Amino acid sequence: MEEVVGGFGLLILRGLKWLVITALVEFLIYWYGYITLKILTLGHYPKLGEDSETMCIITGVVSIALTIVLIAVFV
Repeated sequence: MEEVVGGFGLLILRGLKWLVITALVEFLIYWYGYITLKILTLGHYPKLGEDSETMCIITGVVSIALTIVLIAVFV
């Protein structure tokens, strides 16, 4: 009986982990990249209605890494 409850608890924890990671990627990294692209292109890219989710996420990852490097160098 304990194995069933333990397995079910592990399933719930894995689901919560997936949810947290997905929320982190979608909200934090995506919006950081979206804002970075808007600033770098002076508001021209990405436009609403375009499929630019991948570009925003890639830009978000690169800009977060660059921000961390700049903080480490200058602080």
